[in-house]
Amino acid sequence: MFDLVIIGGGPAGLTAGIYAQRARLKTVLLEKQMVGGQIAVSDVIENYPGFPSISGAGLMEKFEEHARGLGLEIRFADVINITVENEVKVIKTSEGEIRTKAIIIATGAKPKRLGVPGEKELTGKGVSYCATCDGPFFRNLKVMVVGPDSIHSRLSSPARKATPSAISAGSAVLPMGIWLLAAAHPAAS
Repeated sequence: MFDLVIIGGGPAGLTAGIYAQRARLKTVLLEKQMVGGQIAVSDVIENYPGFPSISGAGLMEKFEEHARGLGLEIRFADVINITVENEVKVIKTSEGEIRTKAIIIATGAKPKRLGVPGEKELTGKGVSYCATCDGPFFRNLKVMVVGPDSIHSRLSSPARKATPSAISAGSAVLPMGIWLLAAAHPAAS
């Protein structure tokens, strides 16, 4: 039986694993796809302390190395169901059953795609799913922001200055996503 099972291998899950290992808890981290989560597919990260510029994959490799270096066990499995028997949590996975005293769910987020032509090919080259993260790349460019109206007003405010000429597309699209689309991305040239 484990002291702790962490579900999700992105930055939050790996950080939880590092702390759990330092606390000497018998821990396993479960990830269904790839360690690193959504940030691992980011081309360039320029706002993480200690790394003026690093790829998402490079940053997550460092997280994983740190966690594994402390002895964190990482298993690839899909969580199917969680039940509680007395005080024991039973996690049914695609690879079998795991029993634990505690669970941390750190499954992160996944952007909802618009499904428009060229979206997949232009992701990272003008199509972005984090307006707050990538807004500075689009400074002084005309962009279209699709998402909640509150995001539009924050991005186009004089204090933000990341997208001074933002074109609002309204809030008719999907509650969980924020999309920032531009005709040209400086990194693509």
